[in-house]
Amino acid sequence: MHRRSRRICVFLLLSALAYFLVLVLNHTGLPTSNSLTGGPPNALAIGALDYVNSLLDDALQVAFLYEKDSRAHSDVFPEFVSPITGDVPAASLDVARAQLCQTLRGRTVYLVGSQEPLYQVHTHLLGALQPSGSKQLSCPVPSLCPFNFLCEALPHPSGSAPLAPADVAFTNASLMRFVHSITLYPSPDPEDPRYNLPHVDPRTGVRVIESRWSRQASKASVVILNRGPLPAPAYSYNASEGDLTWLVTLRAREREHSEPLSSLFASLLSRIDALPVDSDAQRLANSALHSTISIFLPSLILTLDTLRRHAGYRSILGRKPVLWYGTWFVPPSCAPDVLSVFAFEYDNPLEPLAALLTHAERMRNPWNAYYNAQVYMHDRLLARLLPLYGVFYLPPMPTNVGMEADRTRRLPIGTSKDWTCVRDVFSTPRGAVMGQDFLQSLATILNSWDWDKP
Repeated sequence: MHRRSRRICVFLLLSALAYFLVLVLNHTGLPTSNSLTGGPPNALAIGALDYVNSLLDDALQVAFLYEKDSRAHSDVFPEFVSPITGDVPAASLDVARAQLCQTLRGRTVYLVGSQEPLYQVHTHLLGALQPSGSKQLSCPVPSLCPFNFLCEALPHPSGSAPLAPADVAFTNASLMRFVHSITLYPSPDPEDPRYNLPHVDPRTGVRVIESRWSRQASKASVVILNRGPLPAPAYSYNASEGDLTWLVTLRAREREHSEPLSSLFASLLSRIDALPVDSDAQRLANSALHSTISIFLPSLILTLDTLRRHAGYRSILGRKPVLWYGTWFVPPSCAPDVLSVFAFEYDNPLEPLAALLTHAERMRNPWNAYYNAQVYMHDRLLARLLPLYGVFYLPPMPTNVGMEADRTRRLPIGTSKDWTCVRDVFSTPRGAVMGQDFLQSLATILNSWDWDKP
């Protein structure tokens, strides 16, 4: 009996010590493991990121008030009811293709936004709805993408003028075009300097490619938009390994070169400045949060408000199906241990982000952490804000988890071609599911749209 009591005491002491160590590890952000629950290793405690949701939700409340005031002074009152619900089963892939080809007859589709992921969506649509026996025109570069036929091809002699929407006005053919516009800058003025002169973002030192699109998209039948995360500044790549002082420079430049509506979020930005920092991963998440609320969100609101007012061109919002395709997470590498993050189901959407930030920190890849943190933040904002403007939001996956590598095509890390899981997403197993989900959602939306509305 005495020995048993000693064993129990020792067991309780060891259990208490183990519990204390777990608390310390979670508090400090040191590596822990979810292996007992079948989850991926996670070095960043989820609780360390809870403040992200709180600040994003507060930012949304400000955006809601601005939208309400804007709607009161606008001639457009889009009534938005999403046809995508859990009660409506998705059509099979073959049925979705047939529905899309039927609905898109005599219509044009514009995809406007970032090269990643929207250009890959453009390529995926071409492959899925390619006319039989036709040879699609390739884009020399994404910024010079011509129109392409969908579903049915019309005779188009080689060497003739490029295709145009007028080619399908009185036919059953469909056309699609990708327009490269990184920030969705919506000016209808063809003489706007942003379209005619090289423009470098003063905050990041990165060139921003813009193309005229609002007037052209106002004449389209379907518009699909995307705006990706802000790129890491060019000067960050000159820093020595482990040097994150570029985050300080970036935040100072974001204050100096603010967006027109960033003052709406001044109190929130002050709260971000006062946040404690326990790790490099958290420091990068804070910086992504500042970029999101000071740059992305004000710019997004201004773009949506400009489209709602549609000065100088036909109305887009509420008059035609407008969709926003979300951005997927990008793994820090295509190595199997990193991609295992995407093989699990998560109860908390912060979990995959924390796991990706952990991998990025271990691989000394702050640029990837900064990018993926923005992906998560944008998803939370877009899902709740876009419907107010009559825009359908389509996340790449229900959990917004991006991709899984095709192991038969993956090359060893360190070669020049080790990014198959990123550069050709829809060819991977996870990407195939994403592509099918997109086609089915698009078919559901277009099939339920009232095409007779004025």
